[in-house]
Amino acid sequence: AWYRKDFSIPEFEAGKKIVLLFEGAMSEPKIYLNGQKVGEWNYGYSYFYFDITEYVKKDNNTLAVQLSNKELSSRWYPGAGLYRKVSVIIKNSESIDQWGTYITTPFISDKQAKVTIKTKVSGKKLHLLTHILDQNKDTVASHSSDLLFGNEFEQNLSVSDPKLWSPETPNLYTATLSLYKDNELQDVVKQQFGIRSIKYEPHK
Repeated sequence: AWYRKDFSIPEFEAGKKIVLLFEGAMSEPKIYLNGQKVGEWNYGYSYFYFDITEYVKKDNNTLAVQLSNKELSSRWYPGAGLYRKVSVIIKNSESIDQWGTYITTPFISDKQAKVTIKTKVSGKKLHLLTHILDQNKDTVASHSSDLLFGNEFEQNLSVSDPKLWSPETPNLYTATLSLYKDNELQDVVKQQFGIRSIKYEPHK
């Protein structure tokens, strides 16, 4: 089957980056924009995206998506089609990458938790300011960095008296990451996470 959609992006201008995000397409989608193949995704039931900056126009874009539901490809009937949201995301060229934030909590005690945040970005000579907020929206930790390792920031923040996540007490924190270039805000990403540890031990 084919899906087609005509759209325009009046706010598109030089220096912007355009990302086309699919939240679910079954299956093996092939993506075309304005008659040119953007890419393909040889799976189904999973998120994927493409940078379409070089293909998009300010006005009169035509998006075409081809999907194939092959016979006997599954143990059950999986359905087919675009069954979740498709988004056009407009970002500055110097920005936090799509799904570019990775948060872990490698050390936890009753009094302190170490939160490590790795953030992939596009651009150079950037500044990343990160705040961690608790469920009451109070700031419990902050970190500022100009140090890039390739295209990635790595920040270590300390959260005092951490409230741990569990199925019974699903406490969540929010990391707000603000990316600057020459003191001008370029991008903001908010990511929720829980402070918890997981380990496997032999049964005694």
